[in-house]
Amino acid sequence: MQTTSPDPHEPAARRQLPHLARAGRTCVKVPQYPATTTQTPTTGSQALEIGLPTAFAAFCTRHMDTYIRYTAVRTGDRHAANALVSAVLGDLAMTWMEVLQSPSPSAMAWRLLSARAGRDATSAGPHRFLPTSQADAVLLHYRLGLSAEQAAEVMGRKAAELTWLLRQAVRAGAAA
Repeated sequence: MQTTSPDPHEPAARRQLPHLARAGRTCVKVPQYPATTTQTPTTGSQALEIGLPTAFAAFCTRHMDTYIRYTAVRTGDRHAANALVSAVLGDLAMTWMEVLQSPSPSAMAWRLLSARAGRDATSAGPHRFLPTSQADAVLLHYRLGLSAEQAAEVMGRKAAELTWLLRQAVRAGAAA
């Protein structure tokens, strides 16, 4: 059983998960999932064991690397990208049941990530002169080397939509 000691300065609903902490990532305890407390033998203080749904853990595992690479390019800082992605996934965990009921959980996650990355972004790259969705498609496909299908999946779009965004971006670049 993996446990973490609660931080007295941290809100009760926010905890660092041991399996993500090893990778330097932080997530948030989701209140509707069961949590148990146990006594730690060395200090006698309570520790919190957090349970997250398997689907959420799989989603994080599947998309985290791409999210960090994308955010690192947008912000120009790999360390800031790790923190930003952790915060976004923490926010996503808090509403995971609602996210699963949406037509596209990937699209919801991408909108949250792209918006937050945009607030912390440098002014370099395609985001200077293209609409966000076109610039994101360009960045994922051309800069990060994802196939159109992979980029579409990450953004929560159909491959045909991503291809259209790429064509629009090329047209906008040719017109500039």
